[in-house]
Amino acid sequence: MSRAFAEPIGAAETIARYIEKLVVQLCERLEERGLGARRLDLICRRVDNDMQAVQVGMAMPVRDVKRLTRLLCDKIETIAPGFSR
Repeated sequence: MSRAFAEPIGAAETIARYIEKLVVQLCERLEERGLGARRLDLICRRVDNDMQAVQVGMAMPVRDVKRLTRLLCDKIETIAPGFSR
């Protein structure tokens, strides 16, 4: 799943809202295939065009929207949207 934006997003609430939308799409596809995720990577392109990954891992395959959304949203504060230089 991916989502592109016309403008940079810096508000944690907005990031969380779009994480949930992406997780819903992902879980629908996983359910169609009878699969679950054991690791998710949320890859963000920063305003300086660098890429930053947020990773979460689970012991067993999961496709629960609330659980996966919470795990990724708990990592929002680690996303640095600014310039790295």
